[in-house]
Amino acid sequence: MKYLTPELISSLISDIYDCALQPQEWAKTLARVADTMDAAYVSLTLSTPDFQQAIAVAHSPWDAAQLQRLNQDFALDVPGLTQLIQGSLDTPGSSMDMFDEREFQTSRFYREWVQPQGLRDSSVCKFAQTGDRIGIAAAITSASRDLVQPEEHRFMQLLAPHFRRAAMIGDLLNTQSNTQQSYRHLIDVLSSPVILTDRFGKVHQINAAADALLEKAETLELVNGHLRANENAAASSASTHVQHIQSLQQAIEMAALGDATLGHRGIGITLQAPGQTPLIAYVLPLQVSDIRSGFTQAAVAIFLCSRDTATPVTESLLATLYALTPAEIRVFQHLAQGLSAKEIAKTLHLSESTVVTHTRHLLAKTKTHKQTQLMALAAALTPPVAANASRAVQLR
Repeated sequence: MKYLTPELISSLISDIYDCALQPQEWAKTLARVADTMDAAYVSLTLSTPDFQQAIAVAHSPWDAAQLQRLNQDFALDVPGLTQLIQGSLDTPGSSMDMFDEREFQTSRFYREWVQPQGLRDSSVCKFAQTGDRIGIAAAITSASRDLVQPEEHRFMQLLAPHFRRAAMIGDLLNTQSNTQQSYRHLIDVLSSPVILTDRFGKVHQINAAADALLEKAETLELVNGHLRANENAAASSASTHVQHIQSLQQAIEMAALGDATLGHRGIGITLQAPGQTPLIAYVLPLQVSDIRSGFTQAAVAIFLCSRDTATPVTESLLATLYALTPAEIRVFQHLAQGLSAKEIAKTLHLSESTVVTHTRHLLAKTKTHKQTQLMALAAALTPPVAANASRAVQLR
């Protein structure tokens, strides 16, 4: 694997976000990821949770017919894939983490697909999961090299939240049918609410869907041309709503500084005042690449959608609001189910003292004092899910 300089990471992340607006760039961007990891190819797939319908597909150059065969004949027959899908978000793994390589080589998947392709191992990561879709990123290595190393899994983990934001925004934009249109016209005709602002939240452009949403002034409103939380809603709402609004405002300000500065923030922020229609916000920096800055002078694009079509997972919200680590998030999820430290340690294969340490950090970061308060917080952060069917969009 190549040495990861800050410049290389920043450049890759910027390319990933360019793909949200120009999906034809996915092949080139994923080829860069593959080259960095010394992988044979890298693929991204958004599909329905049962893997019966592809919503979006992208991959670096590889035999397209073989990849189609993989999706059709082996999608549910990959050893260890079910465990990875049921596991935590942004936590890469491979079949070799769960099986001895000799055992893996006895599988039909290996005999009929992996071996004939000259492949060996993989780093597979669930980068998105909502009520109606699941996103899987996979870097596949050739048989001529060693097994996937921990640093390669960590690299996939680093890229996963950026894959998530770019894929979800691209899905909302439905860019493939619109890339030849002017960006201003594209924004105007989108059915999803989109707002373009400067770094201080001053609105540059707002489409009809967003205008109708702000007209209601339930959660967000315009104050002297600036996007703000509805003061009446914020004053009477739960603290979590106020935190979410603050998180959006911080994301807007940080997005103007670039992709790397924004980091995890701006991915799936829930905006929900009590009794009002819930919204999910995705924030995209615009003035950090030629592709994005060429469309508009605004610093930030904010994409809004209902929870029915893009419900964020609790993991994303926790990372956004409280800066929790992946390990802390996994412990939080089990604490929210009422499990004891001993039970969590057994489930996550950790020592009980490690679970206690993570719990202490969780309480401090979330400003809670006991497990029952963490359980109440989890309930407040998890909106109900309603699945919607989506039209498939090929992003190759």
